Amino acid sequence: MCKRLRLPNSLRAAGEKGFDDGPHEDRRIGRHLVDEPDAERDVGSEALARQEPAPGRPGPYLREHEGRDDGGDDPQSNLREAEHRVLRCDCDVCACDEAAPAAERISVCLHHHRSRTAVDRLAHPEETEGVLDVLPVGQVDGGALPLDVGPGAEALPFARQDDRARVPDVREGFGELRDESRIEGIAPLRAREDDLQHGTVPFDSERAHRRELKVGPMIKGALAAALTPLREDGATLDDDAFDPYLDFLAGGGLDGILALGTTGEGILLSVEERKRVAELCLEASRGRLQVAVHCGAQTTADTVALVEHSAAAGVDAVAVIGPPYFRPDAEALFEHFRRAAAACAPTPFYLYEFEATSGYPIPLEVIERLRQAAPNLAGLKVSDSPFDKVKPYLLEGLDVFVGAEALLAEGLAGGAAGAVSGLAAAYPEEVAEVVRAPSANGAARLGELRAGIERFPRHAALKLVVGNRGVPLREDVRAPLRRLTASERDELLAWLG
Repeated sequence: MCKRLRLPNSLRAAGEKGFDDGPHEDRRIGRHLVDEPDAERDVGSEALARQEPAPGRPGPYLREHEGRDDGGDDPQSNLREAEHRVLRCDCDVCACDEAAPAAERISVCLHHHRSRTAVDRLAHPEETEGVLDVLPVGQVDGGALPLDVGPGAEALPFARQDDRARVPDVREGFGELRDESRIEGIAPLRAREDDLQHGTVPFDSERAHRRELKVGPMIKGALAAALTPLREDGATLDDDAFDPYLDFLAGGGLDGILALGTTGEGILLSVEERKRVAELCLEASRGRLQVAVHCGAQTTADTVALVEHSAAAGVDAVAVIGPPYFRPDAEALFEHFRRAAAACAPTPFYLYEFEATSGYPIPLEVIERLRQAAPNLAGLKVSDSPFDKVKPYLLEGLDVFVGAEALLAEGLAGGAAGAVSGLAAAYPEEVAEVVRAPSANGAARLGELRAGIERFPRHAALKLVVGNRGVPLREDVRAPLRRLTASERDELLAWLG
């Protein structure tokens, strides 16, 4: 007994989706076909009976009449007649019929499924058409606010810690778009019902949604290259001194700190000690200071471990210097920095350029490659001197923080974003003043102040200055650094007045 199938669009491969299951997609029809009822396209046996059959014997065999080309202009003339018969539904498949050899692949373009669609045995690449999502950027309380907007969807803001977003303002802003040129209309904003991951995101003013941002907020302004409080002749951390020391820095008007840099003796501490220092600085800052942490180490493995910990702890930025002692070539240095940046993404990542400490400069070609490979590369701390060594690193699109205080006026005039200053670890007010109001005289004054400190072992001298200003910070440093001798201590105190 023969059973007449309805329209070709009701034919689908067993277990596969139908033609109309999704927009802008090609569907492959395999060898075995099943009949699925389709009320929309069921024209009935009477309507089929009225159709004029195509020339030739009807049947499931498509290859018998493939040589016909009535128009004479078909580049694939051997397919024209077969295409017409399939589209006109003039082929009956009966239980008694022997199955015809299946086409290797049949690709049907859904854009034209209601007309005479060309059918062949070639695989065609899928083409993406249409705009599926729009990503406008709204301005909320002075900060850029990414909005994920799908077709007919509700604006979905990702909040930052300092955002106080007003959703009615966002809706009002979209309404004003209707008055702009070439804007015909805005679809109503409502939640997607078919995609739970695009549900409305509540705004929480007490919590930062850091991991939802592509790149977190950048550090800015005047930062101190913070000292690390130690005791027992530098053998252990002085946990109790972190709170009063960071109170002192915040009270001096700084915007933030860089912990565990050159001034912070980071390279001399163990990995576990460095992790503890990062945690203590975050706790003691209490949101008053931006906290960046230097994670550069001798090996890539230690660097990555420190970077991952700092990012997970919630620091505002990570900085990494090139590994000292060995001088890696450009490829090795690129891979070292790339792995470090990837380990903390999307936390902003900064290169720490200090040729005198690492033993070599970071090649500009490495920086350019990193800009492509590390989306969270935000800038550099450049502690080189003179200014001719700083200038090449003032690259457009990257925030540069000057380390040498005497170069602050030139650096800020040349486009630098701020300072990360070792002198600010003991003199926060003086450095913050020059960063906010740069002048040649102010930078020169800071240069003289640093020169006075540099007459002594710098780390111990800065700790003595801080202690002399009323902060309970010991003069202890980690060996091989040394403390001040008695005569050096007396001389420094006399110079301080």
